[in-house]
Amino acid sequence: MAVTVGMARASANAAELCGDMAQSWALKDRTVLAIADGLGHGKYAAEAAVKAMDYIGKHLDGAPDRLFSGLQRDLRLTRGAAVAVAGSARSNSTYSPCAPATYWCFGQTVWRSG
Repeated sequence: MAVTVGMARASANAAELCGDMAQSWALKDRTVLAIADGLGHGKYAAEAAVKAMDYIGKHLDGAPDRLFSGLQRDLRLTRGAAVAVAGSARSNSTYSPCAPATYWCFGQTVWRSG
């Protein structure tokens, strides 16, 4: 079964970069979706969101607590971002949702709900 993911985004000021990002990764056994909202707006918000997505994409095989601890360290020198990651496991061409968990990373502090 194919998963289609889409996103629309716009900056607060048309002349600035947007700090909102979403990305999906289709892995052998699951699909992972992530969103990041760089804090503030413009160039520095976009840099934080891009850095978050790059980090997540390189660490998809780790446990969520390790993923977000590393993300916290990686974003420390940026403005920070609010981040959520979700995944679903594939079995017999169907998707089963993972246990609901949302993680938020704001600069140097990580909160977990779910």
